[in-house]
Amino acid sequence: MTDQISRSLIRKLNKFPHVKKAYTYALEVISEKVSACVLTKLACERFINDLKKSEEESYPYTFDCEKGERICVFAEMLPHVKGKWARHSMLERLIILEPWQCFLFANLTGWIHKKTKLRRYREAYIEVPRKNGKSLIAAVIGLYFFLIDKEPGAEVYCGATTEKQAYEVFRPARRMCEVRPELTKHFDIAIYQQALKLPDESLFQPIIGKPGDGSSPHLAILDEYHEHPDSTAYDAMQTGMGAREQPLLLIITTAGFNSESPCHEKHDDCVKVLSKAVQDEEQFVLIYSIDSTDDPFCIESLIKANPNYAVSVMPEYLTRQCETAKRSPAAQNKYLVKHLNVWTTSDEAFFNMVEWQNLADPTLKIEQFKGAKSIFALDLASKLDICAFILLFVKVIDGKKHYFVFANHYLPEETIDDTENVNFHLYQKFIRTMDSNSSPVLTSVPGAETDFNAIKQDIVTYAHQFAPTEVAFDIWNAQSLMQECGREGLPVVEVPQVARTLSPGMKEIESAIRAGRIHHDGNPVLTWCMSNVIAQEDRNGNFRPVKKRKSTKIDSAVALIMAISRAMLVKSMSISEAVSLGYGVRML
Repeated sequence: MTDQISRSLIRKLNKFPHVKKAYTYALEVISEKVSACVLTKLACERFINDLKKSEEESYPYTFDCEKGERICVFAEMLPHVKGKWARHSMLERLIILEPWQCFLFANLTGWIHKKTKLRRYREAYIEVPRKNGKSLIAAVIGLYFFLIDKEPGAEVYCGATTEKQAYEVFRPARRMCEVRPELTKHFDIAIYQQALKLPDESLFQPIIGKPGDGSSPHLAILDEYHEHPDSTAYDAMQTGMGAREQPLLLIITTAGFNSESPCHEKHDDCVKVLSKAVQDEEQFVLIYSIDSTDDPFCIESLIKANPNYAVSVMPEYLTRQCETAKRSPAAQNKYLVKHLNVWTTSDEAFFNMVEWQNLADPTLKIEQFKGAKSIFALDLASKLDICAFILLFVKVIDGKKHYFVFANHYLPEETIDDTENVNFHLYQKFIRTMDSNSSPVLTSVPGAETDFNAIKQDIVTYAHQFAPTEVAFDIWNAQSLMQECGREGLPVVEVPQVARTLSPGMKEIESAIRAGRIHHDGNPVLTWCMSNVIAQEDRNGNFRPVKKRKSTKIDSAVALIMAISRAMLVKSMSISEAVSLGYGVRML
Protein backbone atom coordinates (compact mmCIF):
# COMPACT_ATOMS: atom_id res chain seq x y z
CA MET A 1 0.00 0.00 0.00
CA THR A 2 2.83 2.44 0.87
CA ASP A 3 4.33 2.34 -2.60
CA GLN A 4 1.11 3.88 -3.89
CA ILE A 5 1.94 7.13 -2.08
CA SER A 6 4.84 9.32 -3.13
CA ARG A 7 7.93 9.43 -0.98
CA SER A 8 7.64 13.19 -0.73
CA LEU A 9 4.16 12.90 0.81
CA ILE A 10 5.37 10.24 3.25
CA ARG A 11 8.27 12.52 4.28
CA LYS A 12 5.80 15.34 4.81
CA LEU A 13 3.51 13.21 6.96
CA ASN A 14 6.46 12.03 9.03
CA LYS A 15 7.30 15.62 10.05
CA PHE A 16 4.16 15.77 12.15
CA PRO A 17 4.28 13.23 15.00
CA HIS A 18 0.53 12.89 15.56
CA VAL A 19 -0.23 12.73 11.85
CA LYS A 20 2.53 10.15 11.49
CA LYS A 21 0.90 8.15 14.29
CA ALA A 22 -2.45 8.36 12.46
CA TYR A 23 -0.90 7.26 9.18
CA THR A 24 0.99 4.39 10.82
CA TYR A 25 -2.17 3.27 12.58
CA ALA A 26 -4.05 3.10 9.28
CA LEU A 27 -1.30 1.00 7.72
CA GLU A 28 -1.16 -1.36 10.68
CA VAL A 29 -4.92 -1.88 10.64
CA ILE A 30 -4.84 -2.65 6.92
CA SER A 31 -1.92 -5.06 7.33
CA GLU A 32 -3.69 -6.64 10.36
CA LYS A 33 -0.89 -5.78 12.76
CA VAL A 34 -3.68 -4.05 14.70
CA SER A 35 -6.80 -6.16 15.16
CA ALA A 36 -9.87 -4.45 13.70
CA CYS A 37 -13.18 -5.32 12.09
CA VAL A 38 -13.78 -4.96 8.37
CA LEU A 39 -15.53 -1.59 8.82
CA THR A 40 -12.53 -0.10 10.63
CA LYS A 41 -10.28 -1.50 7.91
CA LEU A 42 -12.41 0.17 5.25
CA ALA A 43 -12.08 3.53 7.03
CA CYS A 44 -8.29 3.12 7.10
CA GLU A 45 -8.17 2.06 3.46
CA ARG A 46 -10.24 5.09 2.54
CA PHE A 47 -7.72 7.37 4.27
CA ILE A 48 -4.73 5.81 2.52
CA ASN A 49 -6.45 5.76 -0.86
CA ASP A 50 -7.51 9.38 -0.48
CA LEU A 51 -3.94 10.36 0.34
CA LYS A 52 -2.90 8.75 -2.92
CA LYS A 53 -5.67 10.50 -4.87
CA SER A 54 -4.81 13.86 -3.24
CA GLU A 55 -1.64 13.97 -5.36
CA GLU A 56 -3.75 13.92 -8.50
CA GLU A 57 -4.64 17.32 -9.89
CA SER A 58 -8.27 16.33 -10.53
CA TYR A 59 -8.93 15.25 -6.94
CA PRO A 60 -10.58 18.19 -5.13
CA TYR A 61 -9.21 17.46 -1.64
CA THR A 62 -5.82 17.53 0.02
CA PHE A 63 -4.58 16.60 3.46
CA ASP A 64 -3.20 19.57 5.42
CA CYS A 65 -0.77 18.05 7.91
CA GLU A 66 -0.60 21.22 10.01
CA LYS A 67 -4.36 21.27 10.51
CA GLY A 68 -4.43 17.56 11.29
CA GLU A 69 -1.60 17.99 13.79
CA ARG A 70 -3.03 21.10 15.47
CA ILE A 71 -6.11 19.43 16.98
CA CYS A 72 -3.98 16.59 18.35
CA VAL A 73 -1.53 19.01 19.97
CA PHE A 74 -4.47 20.95 21.42
CA ALA A 75 -6.01 17.74 22.79
CA GLU A 76 -2.78 16.88 24.63
CA MET A 77 -2.80 20.30 26.32
CA LEU A 78 -6.11 19.40 27.98
CA PRO A 79 -6.43 17.45 31.23
CA HIS A 80 -8.29 14.29 32.10
CA VAL A 81 -11.14 15.23 34.41
CA LYS A 82 -12.60 11.80 35.20
CA GLY A 83 -11.27 8.48 36.43
CA LYS A 84 -7.85 7.52 37.75
CA TRP A 85 -5.97 10.13 35.66
CA ALA A 86 -7.85 13.02 37.28
CA ARG A 87 -6.15 12.24 40.63
CA HIS A 88 -2.66 12.94 39.26
CA SER A 89 -0.70 16.17 39.17
CA MET A 90 -1.42 18.50 36.25
CA LEU A 91 1.50 17.31 34.13
CA GLU A 92 0.61 13.65 34.68
CA ARG A 93 -3.09 14.11 34.05
CA LEU A 94 -2.72 15.67 30.58
CA ILE A 95 -4.33 13.65 27.79
CA ILE A 96 -2.06 11.40 25.74
CA LEU A 97 -3.75 10.36 22.52
CA GLU A 98 -3.89 6.77 21.41
CA PRO A 99 -3.10 6.06 17.71
CA TRP A 100 -6.78 5.53 16.84
CA GLN A 101 -7.65 8.89 18.41
CA CYS A 102 -4.94 10.59 16.36
CA PHE A 103 -6.44 8.93 13.28
CA LEU A 104 -9.89 10.25 14.16
CA PHE A 105 -8.82 13.81 15.01
CA ALA A 106 -6.42 14.21 12.11
CA ASN A 107 -9.02 13.03 9.60
CA LEU A 108 -11.71 15.39 10.86
CA THR A 109 -9.65 18.56 10.58
CA GLY A 110 -6.81 17.66 8.20
CA TRP A 111 -8.79 17.09 5.02
CA ILE A 112 -9.59 20.32 3.17
CA HIS A 113 -10.76 21.53 -0.24
CA LYS A 114 -7.79 22.43 -2.43
CA LYS A 115 -9.44 25.59 -3.76
CA THR A 116 -11.28 27.01 -0.76
CA LYS A 117 -9.07 25.60 2.02
CA LEU A 118 -12.27 24.86 3.91
CA ARG A 119 -12.78 21.59 5.72
CA ARG A 120 -13.83 18.62 3.63
CA TYR A 121 -15.98 16.76 6.12
CA ARG A 122 -19.37 18.26 7.00
CA GLU A 123 -20.54 15.24 8.95
CA ALA A 124 -18.83 12.58 11.05
CA TYR A 125 -20.28 9.33 12.34
CA ILE A 126 -18.28 7.68 15.14
CA GLU A 127 -19.52 4.39 16.58
CA VAL A 128 -17.54 2.84 19.40
CA PRO A 129 -18.41 0.67 22.44
CA ARG A 130 -18.79 1.96 26.00
CA LYS A 131 -15.81 3.00 28.10
CA ASN A 132 -13.69 3.92 25.08
CA GLY A 133 -13.66 7.64 25.87
CA LYS A 134 -16.53 8.94 23.71
CA SER A 135 -17.25 11.84 26.06
CA LEU A 136 -13.60 12.88 26.16
CA ILE A 137 -13.34 12.78 22.35
CA ALA A 138 -16.50 14.85 21.95
CA ALA A 139 -15.37 17.36 24.61
CA VAL A 140 -12.00 17.86 22.89
CA ILE A 141 -13.62 18.38 19.48
CA GLY A 142 -16.16 20.74 21.04
CA LEU A 143 -13.49 22.90 22.67
CA TYR A 144 -11.37 22.91 19.52
CA PHE A 145 -14.22 24.20 17.39
CA PHE A 146 -15.16 26.67 20.15
CA LEU A 147 -11.68 28.05 20.80
CA ILE A 148 -9.21 27.26 18.00
CA ASP A 149 -11.25 27.18 14.79
CA LYS A 150 -11.42 31.00 14.52
CA GLU A 151 -15.10 30.95 13.62
CA PRO A 152 -16.69 34.30 14.55
CA GLY A 153 -19.60 33.81 16.90
CA ALA A 154 -19.19 30.05 16.84
CA GLU A 155 -22.11 28.10 18.26
CA VAL A 156 -21.23 24.68 19.60
CA TYR A 157 -24.05 22.47 20.85
CA CYS A 158 -23.95 19.06 22.45
CA GLY A 159 -27.41 17.58 22.10
CA ALA A 160 -29.07 14.55 23.61
CA THR A 161 -32.50 13.23 24.55
CA THR A 162 -32.08 13.84 28.29
CA GLU A 163 -30.42 16.50 30.43
CA LYS A 164 -28.11 13.90 31.97
CA GLN A 165 -26.88 12.74 28.57
CA ALA A 166 -26.49 16.29 27.23
CA TYR A 167 -24.14 17.07 30.12
CA GLU A 168 -22.01 13.97 29.51
CA VAL A 169 -20.10 15.96 26.87
CA PHE A 170 -20.49 19.49 28.21
CA ARG A 171 -19.51 18.75 31.81
CA PRO A 172 -15.99 17.42 31.01
CA ALA A 173 -15.44 20.30 28.55
CA ARG A 174 -16.39 22.83 31.22
CA ARG A 175 -14.27 21.03 33.81
CA MET A 176 -11.24 21.06 31.47
CA CYS A 177 -11.50 24.86 31.35
CA GLU A 178 -11.86 25.09 35.13
CA VAL A 179 -8.84 22.87 35.75
CA ARG A 180 -6.63 24.84 33.32
CA PRO A 181 -7.03 28.50 34.37
CA GLU A 182 -4.32 29.56 31.92
CA LEU A 183 -6.51 28.27 29.09
CA THR A 184 -9.50 30.19 30.44
CA LYS A 185 -7.45 33.36 30.84
CA HIS A 186 -5.83 33.14 27.39
CA PHE A 187 -9.16 32.85 25.57
CA ASP A 188 -11.12 34.94 28.08
CA ILE A 189 -13.65 32.15 28.59
CA ALA A 190 -16.66 32.95 30.73
CA ILE A 191 -17.64 29.77 32.55
CA TYR A 192 -21.27 29.30 33.51
CA GLN A 193 -23.15 26.31 34.86
CA GLN A 194 -24.91 25.74 31.54
CA ALA A 195 -22.63 27.42 28.98
CA LEU A 196 -19.13 28.57 28.04
CA LYS A 197 -18.91 31.95 26.31
CA LEU A 198 -16.30 34.10 24.55
CA PRO A 199 -16.22 37.90 24.08
CA ASP A 200 -17.15 37.50 20.37
CA GLU A 201 -20.44 35.85 21.42
CA SER A 202 -19.19 32.34 20.69
CA LEU A 203 -20.86 29.79 22.95
CA PHE A 204 -20.65 26.14 23.87
CA GLN A 205 -23.70 24.69 25.57
CA PRO A 206 -25.73 21.51 26.05
CA ILE A 207 -29.24 21.25 24.65
CA ILE A 208 -32.03 18.72 25.01
CA GLY A 209 -33.80 17.94 21.76
CA LYS A 210 -33.31 20.46 18.97
CA PRO A 211 -31.80 23.99 19.06
CA GLY A 212 -34.14 26.96 19.06
CA ASP A 213 -35.08 28.98 16.00
CA GLY A 214 -32.27 31.25 14.89
CA SER A 215 -29.52 28.90 16.04
CA SER A 216 -26.62 28.52 13.64
CA PRO A 217 -24.37 25.65 14.78
CA HIS A 218 -20.72 25.66 13.79
CA LEU A 219 -20.44 22.29 15.50
CA ALA A 220 -23.34 20.11 16.58
CA ILE A 221 -22.57 17.02 18.65
CA LEU A 222 -25.26 14.36 18.87
CA ASP A 223 -24.21 12.10 21.71
CA GLU A 224 -25.64 8.56 21.93
CA TYR A 225 -27.76 9.09 18.82
CA HIS A 226 -29.10 5.54 19.17
CA GLU A 227 -31.33 6.83 22.00
CA HIS A 228 -33.07 9.39 19.77
CA PRO A 229 -36.60 8.22 18.85
CA ASP A 230 -36.59 10.19 15.60
CA SER A 231 -34.38 12.43 13.47
CA THR A 232 -35.83 15.74 14.73
CA ALA A 233 -32.64 16.91 16.46
CA TYR A 234 -30.45 15.78 13.55
CA ASP A 235 -32.66 17.55 11.01
CA ALA A 236 -32.77 20.77 13.06
CA MET A 237 -28.98 20.84 13.53
CA GLN A 238 -28.33 20.16 9.86
CA THR A 239 -30.81 22.81 8.71
CA GLY A 240 -29.32 25.43 11.04
CA MET A 241 -25.82 25.00 9.61
CA GLY A 242 -26.65 26.60 6.27
CA ALA A 243 -25.06 29.94 7.16
CA ARG A 244 -21.70 28.44 8.23
CA GLU A 245 -18.76 27.96 5.83
CA GLN A 246 -17.34 24.78 7.33
CA PRO A 247 -19.70 23.36 9.97
CA LEU A 248 -19.53 19.84 11.34
CA LEU A 249 -22.34 17.59 12.52
CA LEU A 250 -20.71 15.02 14.80
CA ILE A 251 -22.61 11.87 15.74
CA ILE A 252 -20.81 9.86 18.41
CA THR A 253 -22.62 6.83 19.73
CA THR A 254 -22.62 3.19 20.64
CA ALA A 255 -24.76 0.73 18.72
CA GLY A 256 -28.37 0.33 19.84
CA PHE A 257 -31.31 -2.01 20.18
CA ASN A 258 -33.72 -0.49 17.65
CA SER A 259 -33.10 -1.51 14.06
CA GLU A 260 -35.75 0.99 12.90
CA SER A 261 -34.20 4.00 14.67
CA PRO A 262 -32.73 6.99 12.78
CA CYS A 263 -29.33 6.05 14.18
CA HIS A 264 -29.48 2.58 12.67
CA GLU A 265 -30.53 4.11 9.37
CA LYS A 266 -27.53 6.46 9.57
CA HIS A 267 -25.32 3.49 10.47
CA ASP A 268 -26.49 1.64 7.35
CA ASP A 269 -25.89 4.72 5.19
CA CYS A 270 -22.38 5.07 6.59
CA VAL A 271 -21.57 1.42 5.97
CA LYS A 272 -22.55 2.04 2.34
CA VAL A 273 -20.14 4.99 2.23
CA LEU A 274 -17.29 2.83 3.54
CA SER A 275 -18.10 0.02 1.12
CA LYS A 276 -18.33 2.52 -1.78
CA ALA A 277 -21.94 1.56 -2.50
CA VAL A 278 -22.70 5.24 -1.92
CA GLN A 279 -20.28 8.07 -2.66
CA ASP A 280 -20.26 10.88 -0.11
CA GLU A 281 -16.93 12.67 0.07
CA GLU A 282 -18.08 14.92 2.94
CA GLN A 283 -19.11 12.10 5.31
CA PHE A 284 -16.43 10.75 7.66
CA VAL A 285 -17.10 7.32 9.17
CA LEU A 286 -15.27 5.36 11.86
CA ILE A 287 -16.97 2.24 13.29
CA TYR A 288 -15.50 -0.22 15.78
CA SER A 289 -17.18 -3.60 16.16
CA ILE A 290 -16.59 -7.28 15.44
CA ASP A 291 -17.18 -9.25 12.25
CA SER A 292 -20.11 -11.63 11.77
CA THR A 293 -17.80 -14.66 11.81
CA ASP A 294 -16.16 -13.72 15.13
CA ASP A 295 -16.84 -15.55 18.38
CA PRO A 296 -18.30 -12.79 20.60
CA PHE A 297 -17.09 -14.53 23.76
CA CYS A 298 -13.36 -14.61 23.07
CA ILE A 299 -10.73 -12.11 24.12
CA GLU A 300 -9.75 -11.39 20.50
CA SER A 301 -13.24 -10.04 19.79
CA LEU A 302 -13.10 -7.74 22.80
CA ILE A 303 -9.74 -6.37 21.66
CA LYS A 304 -10.99 -5.91 18.09
CA ALA A 305 -14.11 -3.96 19.10
CA ASN A 306 -12.55 -1.81 21.83
CA PRO A 307 -9.76 0.44 20.52
CA ASN A 308 -9.02 1.66 24.05
CA TYR A 309 -8.66 -1.88 25.38
CA ALA A 310 -6.41 -1.85 28.48
CA VAL A 311 -6.33 1.97 28.36
CA SER A 312 -9.71 3.30 29.46
CA VAL A 313 -11.66 0.04 29.29
CA MET A 314 -10.06 -2.54 31.54
CA PRO A 315 -9.62 -6.19 30.52
CA GLU A 316 -10.91 -7.40 33.90
CA TYR A 317 -14.13 -5.43 33.48
CA LEU A 318 -14.74 -6.72 29.94
CA THR A 319 -13.96 -10.28 31.01
CA ARG A 320 -16.57 -10.07 33.77
CA GLN A 321 -19.17 -8.76 31.31
CA CYS A 322 -18.29 -11.55 28.90
CA GLU A 323 -18.63 -14.27 31.54
CA THR A 324 -21.97 -12.86 32.69
CA ALA A 325 -23.27 -12.85 29.12
CA LYS A 326 -22.16 -16.47 28.64
CA ARG A 327 -24.16 -17.56 31.69
CA SER A 328 -27.23 -15.39 31.15
CA PRO A 329 -29.02 -15.22 27.78
CA ALA A 330 -30.88 -12.16 29.10
CA ALA A 331 -27.54 -10.31 29.37
CA GLN A 332 -26.23 -11.29 25.94
CA ASN A 333 -27.89 -8.53 23.93
CA LYS A 334 -26.62 -5.84 26.31
CA TYR A 335 -23.15 -7.32 26.08
CA LEU A 336 -23.22 -7.41 22.27
CA VAL A 337 -24.47 -3.83 21.98
CA LYS A 338 -22.56 -2.08 24.75
CA HIS A 339 -19.22 -3.87 24.61
CA LEU A 340 -18.92 -5.24 21.06
CA ASN A 341 -20.94 -2.53 19.30
CA VAL A 342 -23.20 -5.00 17.52
CA TRP A 343 -26.63 -3.69 16.59
CA THR A 344 -29.32 -5.94 18.00
CA THR A 345 -32.83 -5.57 19.40
CA SER A 346 -34.36 -4.79 22.78
CA ASP A 347 -32.17 -5.60 25.75
CA GLU A 348 -35.04 -7.81 26.89
CA ALA A 349 -36.06 -9.11 23.46
CA PHE A 350 -37.39 -12.66 23.44
CA PHE A 351 -36.47 -13.50 19.85
CA ASN A 352 -32.95 -13.52 18.41
CA MET A 353 -33.36 -10.78 15.82
CA VAL A 354 -29.92 -11.22 14.28
CA GLU A 355 -30.87 -14.77 13.33
CA TRP A 356 -34.40 -13.67 12.33
CA GLN A 357 -33.01 -11.10 9.91
CA ASN A 358 -30.57 -13.64 8.49
CA LEU A 359 -33.57 -15.82 7.57
CA ALA A 360 -35.19 -13.10 5.42
CA ASP A 361 -35.65 -14.16 1.81
CA PRO A 362 -36.95 -11.35 -0.42
CA THR A 363 -37.38 -13.80 -3.32
CA LEU A 364 -40.33 -15.47 -1.57
CA LYS A 365 -43.61 -14.92 -3.42
CA ILE A 366 -46.97 -15.81 -1.96
CA GLU A 367 -48.15 -17.45 -5.21
CA GLN A 368 -45.47 -20.12 -4.70
CA PHE A 369 -47.58 -21.62 -1.90
CA LYS A 370 -50.85 -22.47 -3.62
CA GLY A 371 -51.87 -25.91 -2.41
CA ALA A 372 -49.70 -25.73 0.71
CA LYS A 373 -51.26 -26.05 4.15
CA SER A 374 -52.04 -22.56 5.43
CA ILE A 375 -53.30 -20.84 8.57
CA PHE A 376 -54.36 -17.19 8.75
CA ALA A 377 -54.22 -15.11 11.93
CA LEU A 378 -55.38 -11.59 12.78
CA ASP A 379 -54.58 -9.21 15.59
CA LEU A 380 -56.95 -6.23 15.52
CA ALA A 381 -55.93 -4.62 18.79
CA SER A 382 -57.32 -1.17 17.94
CA LYS A 383 -59.05 0.54 15.06
CA LEU A 384 -56.72 3.49 15.66
CA ASP A 385 -53.51 1.49 15.49
CA ILE A 386 -51.79 -1.24 13.47
CA CYS A 387 -54.00 -4.14 12.46
CA ALA A 388 -52.04 -7.24 11.45
CA PHE A 389 -53.04 -10.08 9.11
CA ILE A 390 -50.58 -13.01 8.92
CA LEU A 391 -50.62 -15.71 6.24
CA LEU A 392 -48.66 -18.75 7.43
CA PHE A 393 -47.80 -21.67 5.16
CA VAL A 394 -46.50 -24.94 6.57
CA LYS A 395 -44.38 -27.45 4.68
CA VAL A 396 -42.64 -30.58 5.96
CA ILE A 397 -39.04 -30.66 4.71
CA ASP A 398 -36.74 -33.54 5.69
CA GLY A 399 -39.26 -34.55 8.32
CA LYS A 400 -39.38 -31.13 9.99
CA LYS A 401 -41.98 -28.37 9.90
CA HIS A 402 -40.91 -25.27 8.06
CA TYR A 403 -42.94 -22.08 8.30
CA PHE A 404 -43.26 -19.49 5.52
CA VAL A 405 -44.61 -16.13 6.64
CA PHE A 406 -46.28 -13.24 4.81
CA ALA A 407 -47.78 -10.22 6.53
CA ASN A 408 -50.27 -7.46 5.78
CA HIS A 409 -50.64 -4.38 7.97
CA TYR A 410 -53.28 -1.67 8.08
CA LEU A 411 -53.19 1.75 9.72
CA PRO A 412 -55.58 4.75 9.53
CA GLU A 413 -54.21 7.60 7.43
CA GLU A 414 -54.78 10.09 10.25
CA THR A 415 -52.46 8.06 12.47
CA ILE A 416 -49.89 7.80 9.69
CA ASP A 417 -49.94 11.57 9.11
CA ASP A 418 -49.96 12.56 12.80
CA THR A 419 -46.63 14.38 13.23
CA GLU A 420 -47.01 14.24 17.02
CA ASN A 421 -47.06 10.45 16.99
CA VAL A 422 -43.77 9.08 18.31
CA ASN A 423 -43.72 6.59 15.40
CA PHE A 424 -44.49 9.20 12.71
CA HIS A 425 -41.14 8.91 10.89
CA LEU A 426 -41.27 5.12 11.07
CA TYR A 427 -44.80 4.97 9.65
CA GLN A 428 -43.81 7.36 6.85
CA LYS A 429 -40.93 5.05 5.97
CA PHE A 430 -43.16 1.96 6.04
CA ILE A 431 -45.82 3.54 3.84
CA ARG A 432 -43.23 4.01 1.08
CA THR A 433 -41.79 0.48 1.31
CA MET A 434 -42.96 -2.46 -0.82
CA ASP A 435 -42.87 -6.12 0.17
CA SER A 436 -41.72 -9.07 -1.95
CA ASN A 437 -45.13 -9.13 -3.67
CA SER A 438 -44.88 -5.45 -4.66
CA SER A 439 -47.53 -4.42 -2.13
CA PRO A 440 -47.03 -1.71 0.52
CA VAL A 441 -45.77 -3.20 3.80
CA LEU A 442 -48.21 -0.81 5.51
CA THR A 443 -51.60 -0.12 3.95
CA SER A 444 -53.07 3.32 4.58
CA VAL A 445 -56.78 3.11 5.41
CA PRO A 446 -58.80 6.30 4.75
CA GLY A 447 -60.06 8.18 7.77
CA ALA A 448 -59.38 8.20 11.49
CA GLU A 449 -59.97 4.50 12.17
CA THR A 450 -59.55 1.22 10.33
CA ASP A 451 -62.60 -0.06 8.50
CA PHE A 452 -62.57 -3.79 9.19
CA ASN A 453 -64.59 -4.38 6.01
CA ALA A 454 -61.45 -3.64 3.97
CA ILE A 455 -59.57 -6.28 5.93
CA LYS A 456 -62.46 -8.71 5.53
CA GLN A 457 -62.25 -8.39 1.74
CA ASP A 458 -58.53 -9.23 1.85
CA ILE A 459 -59.17 -12.24 4.10
CA VAL A 460 -61.89 -13.61 1.86
CA THR A 461 -59.83 -13.03 -1.31
CA TYR A 462 -56.78 -14.82 0.13
CA ALA A 463 -59.00 -17.59 1.56
CA HIS A 464 -60.39 -18.36 -1.90
CA GLN A 465 -56.82 -18.64 -3.20
CA PHE A 466 -55.25 -20.68 -0.39
CA ALA A 467 -58.11 -22.41 1.52
CA PRO A 468 -56.70 -21.95 5.03
CA THR A 469 -57.14 -24.71 7.59
CA GLU A 470 -58.02 -22.03 10.16
CA VAL A 471 -58.46 -18.29 10.44
CA ALA A 472 -57.35 -17.43 13.98
CA PHE A 473 -58.55 -14.30 15.77
CA ASP A 474 -57.73 -12.43 18.93
CA ILE A 475 -61.37 -11.82 19.87
CA TRP A 476 -60.61 -8.34 21.27
CA ASN A 477 -62.21 -5.79 18.90
CA ALA A 478 -62.77 -8.57 16.35
CA GLN A 479 -65.95 -10.43 17.33
CA SER A 480 -68.07 -8.84 14.60
CA LEU A 481 -65.46 -9.43 11.88
CA MET A 482 -64.94 -12.97 13.10
CA GLN A 483 -68.65 -13.72 12.87
CA GLU A 484 -68.85 -12.21 9.38
CA CYS A 485 -65.94 -14.37 8.22
CA GLY A 486 -67.69 -17.39 9.74
CA ARG A 487 -70.81 -16.60 7.74
CA GLU A 488 -68.61 -16.51 4.63
CA GLY A 489 -67.78 -20.15 5.38
CA LEU A 490 -64.26 -19.54 6.69
CA PRO A 491 -62.99 -21.86 9.47
CA VAL A 492 -62.62 -19.17 12.14
CA VAL A 493 -61.21 -19.88 15.60
CA GLU A 494 -60.70 -17.74 18.66
CA VAL A 495 -57.31 -17.80 20.36
CA PRO A 496 -57.40 -16.51 23.96
CA GLN A 497 -54.56 -14.09 24.66
CA VAL A 498 -53.12 -15.91 27.67
CA ALA A 499 -49.78 -17.56 28.32
CA ARG A 500 -51.23 -21.08 28.14
CA THR A 501 -52.35 -20.65 24.53
CA LEU A 502 -49.55 -18.41 23.22
CA SER A 503 -46.50 -19.91 24.92
CA PRO A 504 -46.27 -22.94 22.57
CA GLY A 505 -46.13 -20.62 19.56
CA MET A 506 -43.50 -18.38 21.13
CA LYS A 507 -41.28 -21.32 22.00
CA GLU A 508 -41.74 -22.91 18.58
CA ILE A 509 -40.81 -19.65 16.81
CA GLU A 510 -37.74 -19.36 19.02
CA SER A 511 -36.74 -22.93 18.16
CA ALA A 512 -37.56 -22.53 14.45
CA ILE A 513 -35.45 -19.37 14.21
CA ARG A 514 -32.51 -21.16 15.77
CA ALA A 515 -32.92 -24.15 13.44
CA GLY A 516 -33.55 -22.07 10.31
CA ARG A 517 -37.08 -23.47 9.91
CA ILE A 518 -38.89 -20.16 9.64
CA HIS A 519 -38.77 -18.14 6.43
CA HIS A 520 -40.08 -14.65 5.69
CA ASP A 521 -39.69 -12.04 2.99
CA GLY A 522 -38.08 -9.42 5.24
CA ASN A 523 -41.26 -7.39 5.84
CA PRO A 524 -39.95 -4.49 7.99
CA VAL A 525 -43.19 -3.99 9.94
CA LEU A 526 -43.23 -7.64 10.98
CA THR A 527 -39.52 -7.47 11.84
CA TRP A 528 -40.08 -4.33 13.94
CA CYS A 529 -42.94 -5.97 15.82
CA MET A 530 -40.88 -9.13 16.42
CA SER A 531 -38.03 -7.04 17.82
CA ASN A 532 -40.39 -5.42 20.32
CA VAL A 533 -41.60 -8.67 21.91
CA ILE A 534 -40.52 -9.34 25.47
CA ALA A 535 -41.76 -12.31 27.46
CA GLN A 536 -43.92 -12.31 30.55
CA GLU A 537 -43.53 -15.66 32.29
CA ASP A 538 -46.14 -17.29 34.55
CA ARG A 539 -45.53 -19.68 37.46
CA ASN A 540 -45.76 -22.66 35.11
CA GLY A 541 -43.00 -21.48 32.81
CA ASN A 542 -45.39 -20.35 30.08
CA PHE A 543 -44.71 -17.13 28.18
CA ARG A 544 -47.01 -14.38 26.96
CA PRO A 545 -45.82 -11.68 24.53
CA VAL A 546 -45.82 -8.16 25.95
CA LYS A 547 -44.17 -4.88 24.99
CA LYS A 548 -41.93 -2.60 26.99
CA ARG A 549 -43.56 0.72 26.01
CA LYS A 550 -46.91 1.79 24.62
CA SER A 551 -45.22 3.26 21.52
CA THR A 552 -43.65 -0.06 20.55
CA LYS A 553 -45.95 -2.35 18.60
CA ILE A 554 -46.15 -6.16 18.66
CA ASP A 555 -49.43 -6.72 16.77
CA SER A 556 -47.89 -8.54 13.82
CA ALA A 557 -45.72 -10.69 16.08
CA VAL A 558 -48.78 -11.66 18.17
CA ALA A 559 -50.63 -12.69 14.99
CA LEU A 560 -47.67 -14.87 13.96
CA ILE A 561 -47.49 -16.43 17.43
CA MET A 562 -51.21 -17.23 17.17
CA ALA A 563 -50.79 -18.77 13.71
CA ILE A 564 -47.89 -21.00 14.74
CA SER A 565 -49.61 -21.99 17.99
CA ARG A 566 -52.55 -23.18 15.90
CA ALA A 567 -50.28 -24.90 13.37
CA MET A 568 -48.83 -26.97 16.21
CA LEU A 569 -52.29 -28.02 17.42
CA VAL A 570 -54.20 -28.80 14.27
CA LYS A 571 -53.00 -32.40 13.91
CA SER A 572 -51.97 -33.06 17.47
CA MET A 573 -55.40 -32.94 19.16
CA SER A 574 -59.07 -32.97 18.36
CA ILE A 575 -61.25 -29.88 18.36
CA SER A 576 -63.09 -31.07 21.49
CA GLU A 577 -59.77 -31.59 23.30
CA ALA A 578 -58.60 -28.11 22.26
CA VAL A 579 -61.85 -26.58 23.52
CA SER A 580 -61.66 -28.42 26.84
CA LEU A 581 -58.13 -27.14 27.40
CA GLY A 582 -59.08 -23.58 26.51
CA TYR A 583 -56.95 -23.51 23.35
CA GLY A 584 -59.66 -22.10 21.14
CA VAL A 585 -63.31 -22.17 20.23
CA ARG A 586 -64.48 -22.62 16.65
CA MET A 587 -67.25 -20.36 15.47
CA LEU A 588 -68.75 -21.75 12.25
